[in-house]
Amino acid sequence: MTYLIAYDISEDHIRNKVAKLLNREGYERIQYSLFAGPDDPKKNVGLWSKLTQLNEQEEKNQQAKAYKVFVIPVPTKHLMSMEIIGDVGIDLDYITGTKSTMFV
Repeated sequence: MTYLIAYDISEDHIRNKVAKLLNREGYERIQYSLFAGPDDPKKNVGLWSKLTQLNEQEEKNQQAKAYKVFVIPVPTKHLMSMEIIGDVGIDLDYITGTKSTMFV
């Protein structure tokens, strides 16, 4: 299974924190608000806790709305069969967990 993580965050500073967090945890950015990886982010207690804490902090902050994070499980065979137009620069083998090392 491969996991897509999409988010809707209007505040730049929070959006940057979430993007950096996902990147540090091994998820690869596919588009600006879309990451993918082979691990279920809900099972990564540290990651899920940090995402939840950031959201709770924003709910308390009267100047910013809470954000939304969507975790979408996708069967790996479906992701591997997707059609891509253009050079997206992503490593599908790494994202799906069929390769454990990515060379840059």
